[in-house]
Amino acid sequence: MSGHGEPSVFVVARNPQDDSKLPFLLRLPLEGGLVLKARERWPTTARVYCHRFEDAWPEGSEIVEQTPVRRCQRRGAAIDLLLDRPRLARSQFVFTQVKGREAIFWQTQKTARAANPGGRIPRRRSLTGPVAITVDTRERYPYRFAQQPVETVRATVPAGDYAVQNPDGRILATVERKSLDNLAATLSDGTLAFQMQRLAELPLAAVVIEARYSALYKLEHVDGNWLADQLARLEVRYPEVHLVFADSRRYAEDWTYRFLTTAVADTTAIVVSIDEKTSIQAKQPVRPTIPATPGKAERREFEYKRHGTLALLAALLVHSGEVKGGVYARNSRVEFVDFLDRLEAEIPAGKKVHAILDNLQVHKTPEVCQWLEAHPRWQFHFTPTHASWLNQIELFFSILSRRLLKRGVFTSKDDLKTQLLGFIERYNPTAKPFAWTYAGKPLTR
Repeated sequence: MSGHGEPSVFVVARNPQDDSKLPFLLRLPLEGGLVLKARERWPTTARVYCHRFEDAWPEGSEIVEQTPVRRCQRRGAAIDLLLDRPRLARSQFVFTQVKGREAIFWQTQKTARAANPGGRIPRRRSLTGPVAITVDTRERYPYRFAQQPVETVRATVPAGDYAVQNPDGRILATVERKSLDNLAATLSDGTLAFQMQRLAELPLAAVVIEARYSALYKLEHVDGNWLADQLARLEVRYPEVHLVFADSRRYAEDWTYRFLTTAVADTTAIVVSIDEKTSIQAKQPVRPTIPATPGKAERREFEYKRHGTLALLAALLVHSGEVKGGVYARNSRVEFVDFLDRLEAEIPAGKKVHAILDNLQVHKTPEVCQWLEAHPRWQFHFTPTHASWLNQIELFFSILSRRLLKRGVFTSKDDLKTQLLGFIERYNPTAKPFAWTYAGKPLTR
């Protein structure tokens, strides 16, 4: 079964792309059929590197195997796959970043132990600014998060002591803090059960205890075995609420920060800036450029040959600075919808996508409107008329023009396409989010 409960099949086929170093195609029964290219049919002895397949599932491809699926479910940055067969059944696809580019590793428990996960899985969350943590007004001695990029706000939290929220004010995750004495008292009088009941109603919740588990048995005037039994009963009754013994207040504060910021990083909506750079000319000087020498400036030929034009459709992921691009022969509703399909396949599922665009008519055609209806997680936001400079992708286009197009030599349209995509590929590993310097003051007097 897939995550939605319908019968499903895991398919392995031959990759029809003869020049690809990834000879197999995998189709996962998830998100309408997620298609990946893979180096092997199964991660038997080592992790298998995978990459997203650029097109739809090829009809008539040579099927290597088809296996019924018991469960296929996305869990944050990973996909759990459980096949209905006696062996080689359980595996996981891990989506991560390597030098700014998406990397997918297919692994089993055996191959994960044999590999070095710390070398491939990022150790820090990609949050570009301070995280706003709401501290309940009834918390008497709250955590200060002095060593972390956190902005704390005092407000009433419906359950728990610390929470992070969506932009619309809904709770994303919450943490209830307990000292050892308070844990014993709330277990004894039964109030912890009602607190966990309220916590279980929220999307993500946890109780962090500023002590070790063994400290339960060292309390005076109360039976440690009885406390442990009550705690175990609550864990069984409310499996949605995580119980964490964090040894001390210091480590409880650290764990609270990591839990809440991870919830923000995994659930925050994605903002993309989309635009087109059209009529890019493939120009070639009629004579080669003469490089600079001591005492002489570089000399460039003013005459050139035109080999045609191409259009670059690009999307800037605002929170990371990464750019995704596609090169087309022209710019129309057909190419724009195709580019949206590519973005939809590459952006992690389950996250709301806010797209910033200008008022070009191509962005508002009936075909685009139909595409938006079929993909409800996408929402378009149009810049005001004559204010396309507000779209951050224009900053990338400026960099592209200065570093490549202004002095580039392109012998054909294919050469121009190769250089455009190559520039994006080299740009992404060092890409960073753009920081606005405009303070909102009027631009005219």
